[in-house]
Amino acid sequence: MGWEGKDEVTVFPLTQRYTFWLVVCLFLSVEDPSYLGWLADLFQLLASGIISIPINLPWTPFNCAIEASNLIRKEPRAIIKQRKVDLAEGKASPTQDMLSHMFLATNEDGKHMTKLDITDKILG
Repeated sequence: MGWEGKDEVTVFPLTQRYTFWLVVCLFLSVEDPSYLGWLADLFQLLASGIISIPINLPWTPFNCAIEASNLIRKEPRAIIKQRKVDLAEGKASPTQDMLSHMFLATNEDGKHMTKLDITDKILG
């Protein structure tokens, strides 16, 4: 998964990737390696573009970061929408991950968080 067949392992990128995968698994119960890799690559594009010169032209790192950011925002929304349906139909456990807990949590007025609030909390 990152060190097979290698004599030397570069630790920082590997731990960064594993930490990202762990967070996505704990918060969203997503365990598909190809999906996790794709999502991690989007976050890497976003991180690279944040520290680039802010010129929004096609193929610049900044533009790639904007596009990656838009895709990153769409993904949790789709997962959140499906999870809400799964919880209502009893297909998902209310304690399966942080996302399920967020759906059940209420504020001091007894109101549940909206899908947008949950998305904002997951993405920071």
